[in-house]
Amino acid sequence: MQLNMRLALVLGVAVAAFSGCNSKPKDKKTTTTTAPVTSNTTTSNAGVSRLAPPSTTAATSSQAVAFVVRVAALGADPIEFSGLTMSASGSMDESVDIGEVKLVGDDNTNRAYDAGEPDMAVAAAPAFSVDDGSVTLTLATPITIAAGARLQMLVVVEVTGGSGQTLQLDIAAAADVAVNDANGVLVPGGTYPMPGTPITIGNAMPPAADHLLLTEIVWSSGTTTVNGASFIEVHNPTPNSVDISTYYLTDANQSTISGGYQDLPGLPGNGSDLGLANDLFDFVIRFPAGSTLASGATVTVAMDGAGYAAAYGKDADYCLDGQTGTTQQMDVFQYATRTFAPTPPAAGTSVWHWTGEKIALFTWDGASDLVQDVDIVQVEGIIAAGKTDKTGISIDGPDADTAPSTYQADTPAAQQAEIARAGALITQRMDLLETGEVKTAGNGISGNDETSEPLDQTWVTAATATPGTP
Repeated sequence: MQLNMRLALVLGVAVAAFSGCNSKPKDKKTTTTTAPVTSNTTTSNAGVSRLAPPSTTAATSSQAVAFVVRVAALGADPIEFSGLTMSASGSMDESVDIGEVKLVGDDNTNRAYDAGEPDMAVAAAPAFSVDDGSVTLTLATPITIAAGARLQMLVVVEVTGGSGQTLQLDIAAAADVAVNDANGVLVPGGTYPMPGTPITIGNAMPPAADHLLLTEIVWSSGTTTVNGASFIEVHNPTPNSVDISTYYLTDANQSTISGGYQDLPGLPGNGSDLGLANDLFDFVIRFPAGSTLASGATVTVAMDGAGYAAAYGKDADYCLDGQTGTTQQMDVFQYATRTFAPTPPAAGTSVWHWTGEKIALFTWDGASDLVQDVDIVQVEGIIAAGKTDKTGISIDGPDADTAPSTYQADTPAAQQAEIARAGALITQRMDLLETGEVKTAGNGISGNDETSEPLDQTWVTAATATPGTP
């Protein structure tokens, strides 16, 4: 509903523009750079044209506008637009260096991808299965374009590599624009193939995601075998300092009996144990009050502070147990009282183990109905109950109302990727862009679906730990 309302505003402006003289361009800045578009059919009620993108170099953003397209209702009747197929060419390998591809409503018709402009269709990464392939962007709900109006849209690509390479997107044929009217499918007017503008990928690509990331984990070898060298590393790739006193870590399963971390806003009244069966194997921990993580900085959370200091010759930033030196004790969920306190688990042997487990970094502001995922990783062999799937779960938090909120759909557990185990206890992130992760309609802090990351491609096992270095 929100998408259609926003686009209605754009279309309403377009109707007003069409009511005047159309015999010459209204804005020289938005004229095409190729020959004038002419119809390939004299009877079509729809027309398609393209505009030059705002830049021919994607140098400062991973989100690049590769094509600007207008679809117009030329006759006396409205038309429906339902999708678009784009064909790729250029020196880059799109199957490697392009993540997701989106069709975005250009609300202000400035040909630039601006914050808040609506995603109309998304092809998840990797959008291109082969080099110089094609991608189809299909709207979940077709958009009606009023008679005499036009709809301007952006084809936005997620650039993940290919520095110095070129990318060009084209509409190869009229059939690649899906439009119809009351009488059926239309063949839209326009000149085809309709070539886009080649874009050169620059060197100043953003280094990482727009939220905190898990970047290294040293695991324990079994469910109760404490590895003093074990730690979880958290990195801040964003340009701003982050208050992490509202951030949590857990390795707990999601259980129909004991719940899961998604239940946190409903405590204590919902009686959930946040997925813990006891204090022995699993944990839910929170960074202590006043904790911040500076831009570009990295912190380590040791399972055992003293063991970490012995293994690496320095103190960890935080610990679950064994506080020593400058290491700060994390706030730990106390199984018996369902409260958080800076006290190690009652049993004192909670571990994140290599035999198949997940680590979830999430945040909760203390008031909202729902927690937000920040990053989730899991290793090969994890049981289904260990994975995160909050799909359709509703929680009423401590806010003033009594109406619950419902989590978005997570990636089904059977389809979630795992970090491949290769005999090592050390796993490290090699991709700070989370390439391949679905970036929309998820439970993540940025709207991402953190359960969709292809962990077998973005993480590797390593022979040597590098604590504090993402």
